[in-house]
Parts: sequence; structure tokens; C-alpha cells
Amino acid sequence: MKKILLLLITGILFVPLPAVKDWEIHTNTTHLFDAYELNGIVYIASWGGLSRLDRQTGEFLQPYTTVDGLSNNEIRTLDYFPDNDELLLGSGRQGIDRFQNGNFLIPLNDVLGLASNNVRQICHLDTLILAATDQGLSIFTKFGDFPFPFLLNNFTIDNGLSSNMITSLAVTSDGWIFCGSSNGIDYIHADSLNQIDAWQNLNDNNS
Repeated sequence: MKKILLLLITGILFVPLPAVKDWEIHTNTTHLFDAYELNGIVYIASWGGLSRLDRQTGEFLQPYTTVDGLSNNEIRTLDYFPDNDELLLGSGRQGIDRFQNGNFLIPLNDVLGLASNNVRQICHLDTLILAATDQGLSIFTKFGDFPFPFLLNNFTIDNGLSSNMITSLAVTSDGWIFCGSSNGIDYIHADSLNQIDAWQNLNDNNS
């Protein structure tokens, strides 16, 4: 019995590479988290990758998965960063993927300074990318022609937030940033990000 098992494992390990590339990837895209329309295509964040719906034909296109360059198939949130013509995809495990002209660019993750790879929501404000995570708020900015945005700062309970576990994020056109958590809503104007005491909080005790 042990010899048969060993032969089976050996056979799997030595499957020719051309045979491996012919495999098709099937994922479950029935659980949807977010959607964004761009150039007639509706991009849909799901737990089985990035689904795509052609609005003109009403047909679903082949979804993008880890085989196509995604860091993780569980996509939780989407946002479009017009300053660099990128679709941003936040995952629950591997940070933020950047999608541009059919290609996946260098992702934003904890290696590049993201507070946590568990991303809850993404927003943009002018040249800023804001990412709400379970370990705080990360803010990146585009820097010239550099291949990926730079981290400006991470905000946590140590420098302004009332909770690190942000569950929702919103920005206004005039520069206000709102972070929702179980402790209420933390908010600040983008011009005052370097002033820790500028953060304010609304909760059930003061509002």
C-alpha cells in the first residue's frame, strides 16, 4: 500500500508542465462584495476573484483569478484611482492589487507599508489612496513615474484613531476623511493629517 501511494505522489510531482498549463481554474463567484463600472465593463469583487460583466452584451466575461495575476481570489472592495488610471482591488488576505490596461501592477501590501493585508475598504482623494484595514488606516500617494505609490503614513490608536479595526471608509470632495468602527466615527480633514490632535470622534456618548 505504501509503495502504491509513493508511486501516485511521484507521478503527480512529475506531471509534464504542458499538461499543467491546460488545467482550467473554476472559482465560486456567487458571493459578491463590491462593484465598479469602468468603460462599459462592470468589475465585481467576489470571493472567487474579479468577475466582469459586459454591459452592452449582458454577458459575464472570464473572471480574473490568481492564475491571471491576482494576489488573492477573495476580493472585498474596489475603487478607481483616476490619477493613474488604475482599478484598485482590496483583498481580505493579500493587500491591494492594482489593475491597469489589462495588467496587474506591483501590489500594495504590508511589505510596502500597508498597515495590514486585511483590507476592508479603499477610497481615493486627489493623488491619495486611502486603505481601511483591520490594523488602521494607510494612506499612499503617487510619486512621479515611480512604479508604485509611496506610503505617507499609517494611522492607528497611537496617532489619532479610536480603533484600529476600521469597518468603513468615506471621503468627501472637499477633503474630509471618515473612518467607521465599533467605537463610532473618526474624522479629519486631509490638510490636517500631520496633526494628531486634529482627529475627532463621534460616538453614542457625545453625539
